[in-house]
Amino acid sequence: MQQRRLAKVALLPSCFILITAQLATAQTTRIYSFLSTPRVTQDTWVRAAPADEEFTVKLPRQPKIGIERLTINEKTVDIRFYGLAADGVDYAVLSVSGLESEMADLAYTLMLNFYAKLVPASPLDDVVGNVNTVEATYQRDLTLNGHNGREYIIRIRNRSGMLRFFNAGERFYIAVASGTHNSSPLVNRFLNSFRLASVTPIDLGAIQVQPEGDTTGQRALPTPSSNEAWFVILRTFSKSEHVKANQHLSLIRRSGVDARIVDTNDYPNLKNGLLAVVMGPYSFVAAKNVLNKVRPAVPEAYIKSGR
Repeated sequence: MQQRRLAKVALLPSCFILITAQLATAQTTRIYSFLSTPRVTQDTWVRAAPADEEFTVKLPRQPKIGIERLTINEKTVDIRFYGLAADGVDYAVLSVSGLESEMADLAYTLMLNFYAKLVPASPLDDVVGNVNTVEATYQRDLTLNGHNGREYIIRIRNRSGMLRFFNAGERFYIAVASGTHNSSPLVNRFLNSFRLASVTPIDLGAIQVQPEGDTTGQRALPTPSSNEAWFVILRTFSKSEHVKANQHLSLIRRSGVDARIVDTNDYPNLKNGLLAVVMGPYSFVAAKNVLNKVRPAVPEAYIKSGR
């Protein structure tokens, strides 16, 4: 049985300075706090499905929308939220785009911090001394339409609730609800209505890549060479997720693609502490060519030099 983990996440200051990255707020637009809404019944709940997102969810009414734009290591990162308050419960779906797949922990922290800023403070917060912390207690791993996720029990100021975090390839999502009273039925209804677009089945066997300099037509994938440096990284896992890494590798190999798992500690230009399912190494041009063919089946794939 997996041991539950309790984490206290300090709310990040306005400059968002982290150990591994400096975050400077480049632009902030339409930032809302939750506003009280009239009492509603579950029968009046409506479906929210933003056109430029990959989720749908049911809420007491259409949500308010906000966005915060950050610059992280010279890349633009958008945090979007869709939320409202009704019947003593604060509902929200948050998304992060612009981060690489292995930056899930950073995405989780950014969204949790953003949600905490939206939850109204109360005089009780000063008494119990929890104004600047969020408690998140791990409950279980889960999947939703092929996307891996985690579930947490959370406590934010004088509220408690539940949070579900998902890695959806090019975006990360949190669906979260919390309240000041026994609101479990409403929280569960909201979270259980959350849906993500299904993962495209991995079908790499039919991928054909034209090698460098070849103009005669499509040929098989190029052969990796130890003399080259560029990997197509299909997915990364923590060292403790070696079982999941091997399962993912088996799924890809069944399609006939020559992928393998590498320890990122063996490559100075890769982030340490991970297991990466990769194709290659290739030359830069060949890696880009492979990536363009792989992306439709594995949208979170990217290329990076190992040295």
